[in-house]
Amino acid sequence: MTAANQGMLPERFILDLDGTLIDSAPGILSTFEQVLAAHRITPVRPIDASLIGPPLKLALREMTGIGDEGQLVQLSDSFRHVYDHEGYKLSQPYPGIGDLLSKWRALGLPAYIVTNKREVPTLRILAYLGWEGLFERVYAIDSRTPAYENKTVALATLLRDCAIDPATSVYIGDTRSDEEASRANGLSFTGVAWGYGALVGEGVVEQVADLPYWGVA
Repeated sequence: MTAANQGMLPERFILDLDGTLIDSAPGILSTFEQVLAAHRITPVRPIDASLIGPPLKLALREMTGIGDEGQLVQLSDSFRHVYDHEGYKLSQPYPGIGDLLSKWRALGLPAYIVTNKREVPTLRILAYLGWEGLFERVYAIDSRTPAYENKTVALATLLRDCAIDPATSVYIGDTRSDEEASRANGLSFTGVAWGYGALVGEGVVEQVADLPYWGVA
């Protein structure tokens, strides 16, 4: 159960990005299609939302059937170029998310992002949506060199760097791997049902209006 569900409203919010704050599928899938077309590659499986989440080279291997590392690196580079310049602009915030982020900010409730997305498109998406000033810190998977091994490590680094007390904070995400990362760091977890993880059950909210402080004036 989350702190909010236990009657204790969190003082800080740590958030996933894709599938939690934004629907990034249109931009990602469109970029996959453009890259394959540019390289004259016919996909061996449907290009759909199930490809969102795994590492880029793994997703490209699944959709193309290509195993050659050099070709996959080339395709990955092409994807990054297209997505980082145009594809990211197709990301859509889920209805009500922008209003809630602004409300948290007005109430003095710090919000942070920890995402498996790369830093360049993450920051460009936030700027494109006008959300740059709504977050204290943004930790993308490659915000350091070498990149974080996984989200669990990125979360731990954020908690340490910002002296965040896990007992008064919550991580909000759309997948069971998000939940596992939060639990490993002693954080309460709130799952969202509208993302890519098809979350259901206790501790999962069905709509943005069910997240903490939505109804606070």
